[in-house]
Amino acid sequence: MRKALLIIGIIAVVLSIGGVGAYYINNYKNAPERLIIGKWESSINSYEFMEEGNVKIGTSLNISANGEYSINAEKKIISITYTALGLSYTNNFKFEFGPKNNTLTLTDTNYEKISQAFSRVIEE
Repeated sequence: MRKALLIIGIIAVVLSIGGVGAYYINNYKNAPERLIIGKWESSINSYEFMEEGNVKIGTSLNISANGEYSINAEKKIISITYTALGLSYTNNFKFEFGPKNNTLTLTDTNYEKISQAFSRVIEE
């Protein structure tokens, strides 16, 4: 009887540890800081977010800029700071990922009616 209880206890501990580990791995994998990494394009412009907080910005007018970004996951806000044509800009956007995390909608926090949808660029 003691042996059976010991085995049941060990199994319960192993399952608990595995469940907690899976929970944290899933949250890490689906964290906005991870999901944003990569290249995103719309009909107007593109963003390429890199892990170290750097971003490359391109426009349909062939203007490009390099900058930095930071994410407030709790508020779902991304701040992008960059310099273009000698001027420095900071834009704050609410972000939302679409189904399967292959679309991204950015909504300007100052002008909430201005949103832009982006598609993830899949490199083959």
